[in-house]
Amino acid sequence: MTRRHGIGLTVLFGVLGMGCGGDGASSNDNNCSAACAVISPCVMQSTSDCLAQCQGDLSEAAEFGEACVDAVDDLAACIAGGSCADFEAWLEEIPADSYPCRAQDIAIDEC
Repeated sequence: MTRRHGIGLTVLFGVLGMGCGGDGASSNDNNCSAACAVISPCVMQSTSDCLAQCQGDLSEAAEFGEACVDAVDDLAACIAGGSCADFEAWLEEIPADSYPCRAQDIAIDEC
């Protein structure tokens, strides 16, 4: 499993791959709230659990550098701009060569 899939699955099961690290980003500076507004109703997860996980995942991304934090936050922004169907297509990578948020996944893979 790739890091981005681990991030996506942690969101799905309440254990998201976005948040802020100890490198200066605050919870108000990222796209967690917007992403959780899409994710929570799709997977029947509480918004507070989604936000907490999102912030934790961004903190984890900070261990890999600011570029990774930005990449994960960009993924959150992309998810926020979609629907439940888009989120599910992203999780399943359907279609494989053009699923929603694929460019953001590629950026995370480069971390």
